[in-house]
Amino acid sequence: MVSVIIDGLHHVTDDTPQLDLQRYASSTRAFIIHQNTHGWRGIFRGLIPILLYNSLTLKPSLRRSNWVARLITNIFNYHYTIWTHRNEAVHATSSITDQVLVHLQQSVLSWYDRQSELTASSRALLSDDSSTILSLRKQSSAELNHQLTSFHAHYL
Repeated sequence: MVSVIIDGLHHVTDDTPQLDLQRYASSTRAFIIHQNTHGWRGIFRGLIPILLYNSLTLKPSLRRSNWVARLITNIFNYHYTIWTHRNEAVHATSSITDQVLVHLQQSVLSWYDRQSELTASSRALLSDDSSTILSLRKQSSAELNHQLTSFHAHYL
């Protein structure tokens, strides 16, 4: 039943096709037909049809009203978690990718102070103006840092 609800919610959020009855147990088909007809968005609003509870093969020890209340609470928590992570990703001042880029830039910039540890050919990889490092993208910074570190290891 959990996979049916998750797939139904994916149908709503990912614009995937409606659920195919043949993929699920015969006990859940009445519920799937009902949701495909009336829409899966109602579950996000806490509209839980009686068919859902009636299609469970193992009845919970809770009364139906308590079971439905817990289901609504879990769906709300699921939705709230997704929304919170979405807000953190959209509104964060620096993402993980930005932090990796800053770390790589700092690593490359540290080579300017340690040029005495590099060979002439590895020093040639560094531009005359250290501020150009800040304009490099993550992949370029990673490659430059890797090359400088490799040259340094080879030099030692």
